[in-house]
Amino acid sequence: MRAEIIIRLLNVVIPVFAVIGVGFTFGRLKKIDMRTITDIVIYIGSPCLAFSSLLSKRVIPKDLVMLAVSVFFISLGCGGSAWLFLRLSKIKARGFYLPVMFMNSGNMALPLCLLAFGEEGLSKAILFFVTNTFLIYLLGVYIASGEGNVLGDVKEVFKLPLIYAAVAGVVINLSGVHLPQMVLKPIELLGSIAIPLVLFTLGYNLNNTRLKSLPLTMVGSFLRIGLGLLLAIIFVSITGLQGTTRDVILLVSAMPSAVTSFILAAKFEADPELVASIVFMSTVISLITTPLILLFIIGIQ
Repeated sequence: MRAEIIIRLLNVVIPVFAVIGVGFTFGRLKKIDMRTITDIVIYIGSPCLAFSSLLSKRVIPKDLVMLAVSVFFISLGCGGSAWLFLRLSKIKARGFYLPVMFMNSGNMALPLCLLAFGEEGLSKAILFFVTNTFLIYLLGVYIASGEGNVLGDVKEVFKLPLIYAAVAGVVINLSGVHLPQMVLKPIELLGSIAIPLVLFTLGYNLNNTRLKSLPLTMVGSFLRIGLGLLLAIIFVSITGLQGTTRDVILLVSAMPSAVTSFILAAKFEADPELVASIVFMSTVISLITTPLILLFIIGIQ
């Protein structure tokens, strides 16, 4: 039984980190313009993946609500802890909030949920991801900008095709309409490119990171992964969630910092080097923590 658990664990973790490793290694050997690949993921791969995945399993409205609520609970809880830490330590770094509050619910979480929990896990992880994306572009922009006029930047979220693809997928799923295979299959094929490309891109971009303020970086990484998991455990315990919804929330909540947090920090000059350090360090730490968290989830299934 123990051997089966280890094999299952390795089958989930190794493929994900192997592709990240390929991207990292490629970035060390060759420099290319990643903007084209990023555009393919954002405008084609991710929307197709979201749409087709949300049609693969029946969406339960209660799960949809609970996944969205969990994002707010965990992100705001991590934000509160970041505020308390900065207050007690008398450190001024508004960018510190971003990598602590917002987890990598896309690049890493989606492939992990697919491999660990199947199509059902992927569809629920996408719902989590969409809510987290909204929160990053709403609250994240507000924090990064120093509470300035952020309306123009908040509007950016409504330019993402992923949002509309996810809404369309949920609506069609709940309506009970079944699309013909000649329509659905090309969308599924295009969606299949998203996961390997986002992992490769994540690995490639890690080459551009340099560590800064190691003690603060370690605290931020701990709060993002450790506190994220603790808050997720509290949330699923209070709500009594079970099954795949519970497992997805536990896993995604303990993901490393979102790469988007660095993008916002750089744009609004909110301690971008510190944010980049936490993104990098939390991703490296996740090499150890992710298998342990999956082992914990398998143990309570």
